Amino acid sequence: MSEIRVENIIGETGTDAVKFTKGINATGIVTATSFAGSGAALTGISAGNTNGLQVLEEFFVPCDGTAVTTAQGSVSISNVTAVQNVPSSLTTATGSEISYQPPANTKIVIYTYQFAYSYNDANTITGFQIQLDGAKVNKRPISKRTQTSSYDLQTFMHPFRIESGLSADPNVGRVQSWNSAKTIRVQMRYWSNSFEAKLHEFGEGFHNTDANNLDNNVFCMPCIGIKAIGSV
Repeated sequence: MSEIRVENIIGETGTDAVKFTKGINATGIVTATSFAGSGAALTGISAGNTNGLQVLEEFFVPCDGTAVTTAQGSVSISNVTAVQNVPSSLTTATGSEISYQPPANTKIVIYTYQFAYSYNDANTITGFQIQLDGAKVNKRPISKRTQTSSYDLQTFMHPFRIESGLSADPNVGRVQSWNSAKTIRVQMRYWSNSFEAKLHEFGEGFHNTDANNLDNNVFCMPCIGIKAIGSV
């Protein structure tokens, strides 16, 4: 075995790379500015995060009409510009509806809807239901009751599970597959006309166009979000 001690090896032209047509065995650390070609035979390389459950995609945005680009394409976001009174019959809460398809290998889709809740009557009672493609998630009923003209910020969340080995169960929002866009939304109605409420408004707050002054009955834009959890 021979040993060559040099500081630099260059091609015949002075600029070309040196070719090792029979391969090369190196002991120690090999440093390169870049790597090209197949890395299939490389060993000792970290595979990265192999956790079976990790965040594949996530967004949480104001409902201002600006679409979100995801792994499966563009997702439309509602443009909410006005207060919504809670009605006597089931109605979709503005800003809550979204049509979404998760990335491949997603196991859980977590839906979030955040909005301001305020009063029309001094006391309010409102029932809410989360729906997936029109099917109510029966085991997650949500209600809101306030007293003495109060208001606050509400955040609704629900995890939709994707389990091909289990039967679908709309009562908990479980599906066997999610290979095309599905529509998620929140619907609502009041208990009676003596307990009416409204969305997207605070009784007092900083003025929408004058950040230095407080005002009465201030509009608050809702937000909507998605988190897809699965494996890479």
